[in-house]
Amino acid sequence: MKNVTGIFHSSETKQTHRFWLTKDGIERETLSKSEEKNLYEDHANPIWILRHSLGTNQGPEDYSHIDYEKYLSQDRKHLLEKFLTRAGIKDIIYRGFNVPVPPSYYSHAVGPIHAGVIEPGHFRFIVQGEVIQNLDIRLGFQRRGLLDLLKGKNKDDISSYAEAISG
Repeated sequence: MKNVTGIFHSSETKQTHRFWLTKDGIERETLSKSEEKNLYEDHANPIWILRHSLGTNQGPEDYSHIDYEKYLSQDRKHLLEKFLTRAGIKDIIYRGFNVPVPPSYYSHAVGPIHAGVIEPGHFRFIVQGEVIQNLDIRLGFQRRGLLDLLKGKNKDDISSYAEAISG
């Protein structure tokens, strides 16, 4: 079994690298220009990794105009319609968040807070009566100072940190 665990575009070399988790460890692949063009359509690349690795700041996320069923869909086509714009793919940094809310439903925002077990986050619930229909989660509000810790170190010294950061 092989899973994509990261994507990195080097502005220095103008190359895009994809990292795979395999039973033998991590493998790095340098993508061809045609593979780069198909990054978003390639089902091997999880949308959240694309957003994390290649996303751009496009301001607050407003999905209130999207049909509710399409908004909930995990179909890749619908996810790309939601996150991919002419400016590129939206990053996953929280800057505000609006969701479609059907009649007789309501949206409830919580956070950013620390839930005690996980890192601080923002949670957006869509509820009908007492039943939670959907939950969107944005994590990443915790500053751990890791970038400062890695500055000035060579790649061999930071690999263990990189593995721990990316899970």
